[in-house]
Amino acid sequence: MVVRLVDVFLLCDIPRMKSYEITFVQGVAAFQGARDCRLLRFSEHAASVLLVCRARPECCLILGDVRAAFPDRCIRPSVEECRTLGLTDEGQDSDILVFCRMIIPAEDPLSAGFDMSRLVLTAPSTGLGLEVERPGFPLMPLAVSCRERRAKRHHGEKGPSA
Repeated sequence: MVVRLVDVFLLCDIPRMKSYEITFVQGVAAFQGARDCRLLRFSEHAASVLLVCRARPECCLILGDVRAAFPDRCIRPSVEECRTLGLTDEGQDSDILVFCRMIIPAEDPLSAGFDMSRLVLTAPSTGLGLEVERPGFPLMPLAVSCRERRAKRHHGEKGPSA
Protein backbone atom coordinates (compact mmCIF):
# COMPACT_ATOMS: atom_id res chain seq x y z
CA MET A 1 0.00 0.00 0.00
CA VAL A 2 1.51 3.31 -1.06
CA VAL A 3 0.34 6.32 0.93
CA ARG A 4 1.10 9.99 0.54
CA LEU A 5 3.34 11.50 3.19
CA VAL A 6 0.91 14.43 3.43
CA ASP A 7 -1.72 12.00 4.74
CA VAL A 8 0.73 10.66 7.32
CA PHE A 9 1.40 14.15 8.72
CA LEU A 10 -2.20 14.15 9.85
CA LEU A 11 -1.67 10.92 11.79
CA CYS A 12 1.63 11.41 13.62
CA ASP A 13 4.40 13.77 14.66
CA ILE A 14 7.17 12.85 12.20
CA PRO A 15 9.95 15.07 13.68
CA ARG A 16 9.73 13.13 16.98
CA MET A 17 9.91 9.70 15.32
CA LYS A 18 13.11 7.66 15.51
CA SER A 19 14.50 7.24 12.01
CA TYR A 20 17.19 5.30 10.16
CA GLU A 21 18.73 6.07 6.78
CA ILE A 22 18.63 2.89 4.71
CA THR A 23 20.15 2.19 1.28
CA PHE A 24 18.44 -0.70 -0.48
CA VAL A 25 21.00 -2.81 -2.30
CA GLN A 26 18.64 -3.66 -5.17
CA GLY A 27 16.22 -0.75 -4.84
CA VAL A 28 12.60 -0.80 -3.66
CA ALA A 29 10.13 -2.06 -6.26
CA ALA A 30 7.25 0.12 -5.00
CA PHE A 31 9.50 3.19 -5.36
CA GLN A 32 10.45 2.37 -8.98
CA GLY A 33 13.83 1.02 -7.87
CA ALA A 34 14.83 3.98 -5.70
CA ARG A 35 17.56 2.95 -3.27
CA ASP A 36 17.77 5.70 -0.64
CA CYS A 37 15.05 5.56 2.01
CA ARG A 38 14.31 6.56 5.56
CA LEU A 39 12.67 4.18 8.03
CA LEU A 40 10.50 5.93 10.64
CA ARG A 41 9.30 4.29 13.86
CA PHE A 42 5.96 5.51 15.21
CA SER A 43 7.03 4.48 18.73
CA GLU A 44 9.61 2.13 20.21
CA HIS A 45 7.31 -0.92 20.32
CA ALA A 46 4.96 -0.06 17.44
CA ALA A 47 3.87 -2.95 15.24
CA SER A 48 4.19 -0.73 12.15
CA VAL A 49 6.83 1.55 10.66
CA LEU A 50 6.93 3.94 7.74
CA LEU A 51 9.38 3.53 4.85
CA VAL A 52 9.85 6.82 3.01
CA CYS A 53 11.56 7.23 -0.37
CA ARG A 54 14.14 10.03 0.00
CA ALA A 55 14.05 10.92 -3.71
CA ARG A 56 10.24 11.16 -3.66
CA PRO A 57 9.27 11.90 -0.03
CA GLU A 58 5.60 12.04 -0.96
CA CYS A 59 5.77 8.25 -1.44
CA CYS A 60 5.95 5.89 1.49
CA LEU A 61 4.99 2.39 2.55
CA ILE A 62 3.49 1.18 5.80
CA LEU A 63 5.38 -1.91 6.92
CA GLY A 64 4.61 -4.33 9.73
CA ASP A 65 7.38 -5.09 12.20
CA VAL A 66 7.26 -8.89 12.17
CA ARG A 67 8.87 -9.35 15.60
CA ALA A 68 6.57 -6.78 17.24
CA ALA A 69 3.36 -7.93 15.52
CA PHE A 70 4.09 -11.67 15.65
CA PRO A 71 6.60 -12.37 18.44
CA ASP A 72 5.99 -16.13 18.24
CA ARG A 73 6.85 -16.24 14.53
CA CYS A 74 10.52 -16.89 13.79
CA ILE A 75 11.76 -15.54 10.47
CA ARG A 76 15.51 -15.80 10.10
CA PRO A 77 17.48 -14.21 7.28
CA SER A 78 19.65 -16.54 5.22
CA VAL A 79 23.45 -16.36 5.34
CA GLU A 80 23.40 -14.79 1.86
CA GLU A 81 20.88 -12.14 2.96
CA CYS A 82 23.05 -11.33 6.00
CA ARG A 83 26.10 -10.90 3.76
CA THR A 84 24.13 -8.68 1.36
CA LEU A 85 23.22 -6.51 4.35
CA GLY A 86 26.92 -6.21 5.25
CA LEU A 87 26.77 -8.57 8.23
CA THR A 88 29.45 -11.23 8.03
CA ASP A 89 29.87 -12.44 11.60
CA GLU A 90 27.79 -15.35 12.83
CA GLY A 91 25.00 -14.30 15.14
CA GLN A 92 24.66 -10.84 13.61
CA ASP A 93 21.25 -11.74 12.18
CA SER A 94 19.80 -10.42 15.44
CA ASP A 95 20.87 -6.95 14.18
CA ILE A 96 18.46 -7.32 11.27
CA LEU A 97 15.01 -5.78 11.51
CA VAL A 98 12.35 -7.82 9.69
CA PHE A 99 9.36 -6.06 8.17
CA CYS A 100 6.56 -7.09 5.84
CA ARG A 101 4.24 -5.22 3.53
CA MET A 102 0.75 -4.37 4.70
CA ILE A 103 -1.89 -5.44 2.18
CA ILE A 104 -5.36 -3.91 2.05
CA PRO A 105 -7.41 -5.60 -0.70
CA ALA A 106 -9.70 -3.09 -2.45
CA GLU A 107 -12.48 -5.69 -2.74
CA ASP A 108 -12.39 -6.54 0.97
CA PRO A 109 -10.58 -3.92 3.11
CA LEU A 110 -11.56 -5.73 6.32
CA SER A 111 -9.30 -8.62 5.30
CA ALA A 112 -6.21 -6.38 5.54
CA GLY A 113 -3.10 -8.09 6.76
CA PHE A 114 0.65 -8.47 6.75
CA ASP A 115 2.08 -10.20 3.68
CA MET A 116 4.69 -12.54 5.15
CA SER A 117 5.77 -13.67 1.67
CA ARG A 118 7.28 -10.25 0.84
CA LEU A 119 9.75 -9.13 3.48
CA VAL A 120 11.85 -6.01 3.92
CA LEU A 121 15.08 -6.68 5.82
CA THR A 122 17.12 -3.79 7.21
CA ALA A 123 20.36 -3.60 9.17
CA PRO A 124 20.52 -0.21 10.90
CA SER A 125 24.14 -0.93 11.94
CA THR A 126 25.24 -1.03 8.28
CA GLY A 127 22.54 1.23 6.82
CA LEU A 128 21.57 -1.41 4.24
CA GLY A 129 18.20 -2.86 3.29
CA LEU A 130 16.91 -5.65 1.08
CA GLU A 131 13.53 -6.78 -0.24
CA VAL A 132 13.12 -10.57 -0.26
CA GLU A 133 10.38 -13.03 -1.14
CA ARG A 134 9.31 -16.06 0.87
CA PRO A 135 6.92 -17.89 -1.47
CA GLY A 136 4.28 -19.84 0.38
CA PHE A 137 4.33 -17.71 3.52
CA PRO A 138 0.79 -16.61 4.48
CA LEU A 139 -1.07 -13.34 4.67
CA MET A 140 -1.47 -12.77 8.42
CA PRO A 141 -4.78 -10.98 9.06
CA LEU A 142 -4.35 -7.68 10.83
CA ALA A 143 -7.46 -8.26 12.96
CA VAL A 144 -6.04 -11.54 14.30
CA SER A 145 -2.74 -9.87 15.18
CA CYS A 146 -4.52 -7.13 17.14
CA ARG A 147 -6.71 -9.66 18.95
CA GLU A 148 -3.70 -11.83 19.84
CA ARG A 149 -1.75 -8.87 21.24
CA ARG A 150 -4.77 -7.72 23.25
CA ALA A 151 -5.33 -11.23 24.60
CA LYS A 152 -1.68 -11.53 25.65
CA ARG A 153 -1.81 -8.17 27.42
CA HIS A 154 -5.06 -9.12 29.13
CA HIS A 155 -3.68 -12.53 30.13
CA GLY A 156 -0.49 -10.93 31.41
CA GLU A 157 -2.37 -8.41 33.53
CA LYS A 158 -4.62 -11.00 35.16
CA GLY A 159 -2.00 -13.72 35.42
CA PRO A 160 -2.54 -17.36 34.50
CA SER A 161 -5.89 -18.82 35.34
CA ALA A 162 -6.14 -21.66 37.83
